[in-house]
Amino acid sequence: MIAAAEQTGKILQVSYQRHFQPEFLLIRSAISEGMIGKLTSVTASLYQNWKQGTTGLWRQVPELSGGGMLMDSGSHILDVLLWTTGLTPVEVKTQLQQQGSPVEIDSFTSIRFAEGAIAGLNIVGFAPCWHETYVFCGEEGGIFFDNGKITIRRMRQEPIVPELPTQTTNQDKSFIDAIRGRHEVMVPGTFALKVVQLTEMIYQAANYHPSKAT
Repeated sequence: MIAAAEQTGKILQVSYQRHFQPEFLLIRSAISEGMIGKLTSVTASLYQNWKQGTTGLWRQVPELSGGGMLMDSGSHILDVLLWTTGLTPVEVKTQLQQQGSPVEIDSFTSIRFAEGAIAGLNIVGFAPCWHETYVFCGEEGGIFFDNGKITIRRMRQEPIVPELPTQTTNQDKSFIDAIRGRHEVMVPGTFALKVVQLTEMIYQAANYHPSKAT
């Protein structure tokens, strides 16, 4: 799709909606501005009743979906992990659980980044509800996100509940504006490719091939 867009001169944007949500814009800005110092570790977790809601549907058919919970809802969590931090994954170790499905449902992964930080990525598709959490720890503090609520803790200081920025666009409006030449594409295909590459690193680390899963 990236090559086709380049060859035809078309606009390609991937609908990673968290790039436009105030919570994640704030987290990304706080990290890039050094509010918590150099990143040392990240924990990213998503829990969802994905298995129950997709049984019998194309999402659990590996030839159509390309993978399970990690490839599907989990891609948005990988997106946040890479986009907010700017880190470069170089090594992963993982455990996958299919829970009787043709595709992976639960995955627990440790990641080492070129910049020195490490991460724990937990994508659980056999859960009773949706729950999304992140913890970003740095040399001077941490950012704690729990289902949309953010707290910033700096060393030896009182916790901060930050005021969120105003949302000015979304994945749909920004795509239209990019087509109209009002600004550059905000989530290019080249960034989404990084998410796919990390997903494939995780599958390869587990010696897991969705199309051959049993």
